[in-house]
Amino acid sequence: MIISHNASPDSPKGKALIFFKNRVEELTENKIQVLLYSKSTYFKDSEVLKALKLDKVQIACPSFSKFLTDIPQLNIFELPFLFDNYTHIYKTFDSIVGETIREKASENGYIVLNFWDKGFKQLTTSRKKPIIYPSDIRGQSIRIRALKVLEDTFNILRAKPKILPFNTVNKLLKKAMENRKKNNIIDGQENTISEIYKNEFYKNQSYLTISNHGYLGYLVVINKKYWTFLPQNIKNAIIRAMNEATIQERFETKKLEDFHLKKIKLYAKKNGKFSIINSLSDEQKLQWYSIVKEIYPKYYNKDKIGYKLITKAQTLK
Repeated sequence: MIISHNASPDSPKGKALIFFKNRVEELTENKIQVLLYSKSTYFKDSEVLKALKLDKVQIACPSFSKFLTDIPQLNIFELPFLFDNYTHIYKTFDSIVGETIREKASENGYIVLNFWDKGFKQLTTSRKKPIIYPSDIRGQSIRIRALKVLEDTFNILRAKPKILPFNTVNKLLKKAMENRKKNNIIDGQENTISEIYKNEFYKNQSYLTISNHGYLGYLVVINKKYWTFLPQNIKNAIIRAMNEATIQERFETKKLEDFHLKKIKLYAKKNGKFSIINSLSDEQKLQWYSIVKEIYPKYYNKDKIGYKLITKAQTLK
């Protein structure tokens, strides 16, 4: 069984996959041998789903965004301020939302083994005041990924969403810090704490807002044909190993996120250029939600997300 992924072995995803490999081999008494390829050494992240469908790889775990063509319902996790916390996210995985995602995956040739965390997204800016209220982001140019739901989000907030390559972000943020006016290519960006830390975005921004306005995750999938021909006892072993690995991946992700946030806070304390970290209160989040919820009806069509799934996620708060 070949697993190909893009993360390093010491990342939460990498550690969890090593654990999964060892547990599968242990539980199957080495009837299944797992070949694990990290850091895109076997297939690039952009190629791995095609390789999975061709059975050149049996398991893959790309980010949700890689599946959006086949499973547009995964857009639900990008809807702004829909999810309160990780508990809310996990309840949603276990609801009709998760069931629908699993069904769509099966229709497209793979079986969902589980959902893994990458983290909640936060906001940073180079402007001279932090982003706390919706009015604070008006007119700011925010770098986003090429997703319609993100364009809709920042447009309704009267910001200026900019779709730009990831490898250009830090250079543009640095320019924005050097000239904190209103004519920068980008003033800020959105990403998880760990990405903000690893890519040193915080060194080229004035403020970090803990907004938790959207969620990023990984979908762990196995080739459907491969799965179908496995004996039931082997399937049971894989499911057990995956459930155990999922607990570890989620724990490691949160642990690393907390560590990176501490490092950013330490930098902020020592360096006046990066001065304040703000966490939005529940009351402040409601102010944002009252505006951004107006885009939700655009995704009520079941070919985008679906009214039933969005309202179900809302009831799980």
